[in-house]
Amino acid sequence: FERLGGLDYPYISVVTRPVYSLPWHLKSLGYSTLAIHANKRTFWRRGVALPRLGFDDFIALEDMKDTERVGTYVSDAVMTNEILDRLPLTPDEAPQFVLGISMENHGPWSEARLGRLPDGATDFPVPEALTEDPARAFQQYVYHAGNSVQGLKRLWDNVQQRERKTVLLFFGDHLPAMAGVFQAIGFDDGRQPWQQVTPWLVLSNFPINADFPEDLDSDQLLLQTLRASGVPLGSAYDRLSFTYGFLPQVSDDAQRKILREYLEQLQLGVLARRVSP
Repeated sequence: FERLGGLDYPYISVVTRPVYSLPWHLKSLGYSTLAIHANKRTFWRRGVALPRLGFDDFIALEDMKDTERVGTYVSDAVMTNEILDRLPLTPDEAPQFVLGISMENHGPWSEARLGRLPDGATDFPVPEALTEDPARAFQQYVYHAGNSVQGLKRLWDNVQQRERKTVLLFFGDHLPAMAGVFQAIGFDDGRQPWQQVTPWLVLSNFPINADFPEDLDSDQLLLQTLRASGVPLGSAYDRLSFTYGFLPQVSDDAQRKILREYLEQLQLGVLARRVSP
C-alpha cells in the first residue's frame, strides 16, 4: 500500500504510463490482446489503463450491442456471447489473449438492490445464522453465481470443440462485498475474509502441467496458467513463477518472510520496466 503512494487501486496508483505486463509480454510473442468489461469505459480509468497494460482493444459497455441486465448489471450470458463472438476460429489465425471482466454478480448489496430479488432467488435455502439483509444478499449471490457457472459451461463446451489449443481460466479477483454474511457464518479455516484465497478453475483442451500451489492468490493465476500451458515467460516472470511455486513448501516463518520480500522486489522490478506503447 505504501509503495503505491497511498492509493490501493492499481489502475490509478500504478498504471500512470505504459507498464510492463503479461499482456505486453504476450504481444511480443505474437498474440493479439483483448479486454471485455460490461461496465462504463471511464470507470476506474479502464479506458486509459488497459491500453497502457498492453491491450490492443477494449470493449466496454458502450460498445456492446446487447446490454440485457439480470438484476442490477449486464448479464453473464451477454458477457459470454461477447467472448465467444471474438475468439479466433482457425489454427492459422494469430493466438489471442482475452480478458473478460463480468459484472452480473458484483456488489454493492445495497438496500435498494436487496429489495429486488430476481425470480427464483428466494428458492435458495439460507444458513440459519443469516437474517434480513445478509440473507437476501446471500440468496442473490447464489442465484447470480448459478448464471456465472452456466456461462462457464458454455465457454468450456466451445473450448472442447476448438481445433486450436485453448486454456480457460475462471476466477474471482476478490470476495463479494458481503461483510454481514461473513460476520455471521465465518469461514471453515477460521481466518478473516481478507485472508481468504478466492476460488479458481483452469480448463484446457490439451494436457497442461496443472501442479499449482494450493494458496495461489488471484494476482498470480495468469502467470502460473501461462507457465503450466508451456508459454515461454522470459527471465523475470520465470523467477517470479519459480519463487511463488516454492513458497508453499516452506514452513519456517522466517524463510517465508524472506521469500515474500524477494517476491515483492521481483514484482516491483517488473512494474518499473518501461515499454513502448
